[in-house]
Amino acid sequence: MPGLPTLLFTAALLAAGQATGPAPAADPESETITITGERFNRPQMRARSYAYIRQTLADTNNGQHARWFGSICPRVIGARPETAAMFIDRIATAAAVLKVRVEPEGCRPNIAIWFTEDAKALMHKIADKSPRALDSTSMADQRRLLNGDDPVRWFYDTRSEGESGQTIGEGSAALGAQLGSTNAPNSNNRASSTRMSAGSRVALIGATVIIDVPRAEGQALEALAAQSVMLVFSRTRLAAKREASSSILTLFSPRPPETRPTDLSPVDEAFLVALYKTDPNQWASQQGALIVNAMIDDLFKRRETGTP
Repeated sequence: MPGLPTLLFTAALLAAGQATGPAPAADPESETITITGERFNRPQMRARSYAYIRQTLADTNNGQHARWFGSICPRVIGARPETAAMFIDRIATAAAVLKVRVEPEGCRPNIAIWFTEDAKALMHKIADKSPRALDSTSMADQRRLLNGDDPVRWFYDTRSEGESGQTIGEGSAALGAQLGSTNAPNSNNRASSTRMSAGSRVALIGATVIIDVPRAEGQALEALAAQSVMLVFSRTRLAAKREASSSILTLFSPRPPETRPTDLSPVDEAFLVALYKTDPNQWASQQGALIVNAMIDDLFKRRETGTP
């Protein structure tokens, strides 16, 4: 995607000291990969990938990881037109890679990115206007959304679906009403549950990201847009603890500004691709294993081919 902001397949993942010419066959368990200066073999990368999804992804009722199945319609509120366009373009670029359909201009939004001078006041206004807007959010996260001081806060609307898209459990609907969104179309096909398939999945049907402008002062808009991509396409834990990593979720972590990320990390990118390419109808433990395996394969493939 030349000319567009980087999203996926942008970080060089070359092993240190890689030789030119044909390489001898290597033991898969001893292969190494270098990511932002750190060198890992497959077992280490597996452990890190599992820790990543545990720390990053928010819990759902049945433990499965949520993603978009229907089309998306993003809207940016409170920003200058050129800023809004940049955020929308970044989301559209990600959607194209992840094979999520973006509705044409004029659609009814189910994704909202707010720029506000007082995020806490806006959250209280949303909660007062749409009492069920936070139904998909834990009580602890509700308290943090309403009373915390995070420079960026976010919440989601989700629902449980059968493996073909038929509704099992509705989302809050209040978020959809607040944003004027429409839910993904349902299917009348019956779901089946087997030992290999749970016969169900968790769908994202709404996402809201609120950027507190005074508290976010000093951060590059491009970095905020990259973080918004991560938050929009995965149901991310509000209190994700990523302080020691290069994940874009560490943008506001207590570390020197010069060491903070400016874009999605290679692991962020590999995770998003894995989330959207693996079977979403698996039982929770199996789904997590499939995501981790896909992440590792993606990272090592780029290392082996030298894909930038």
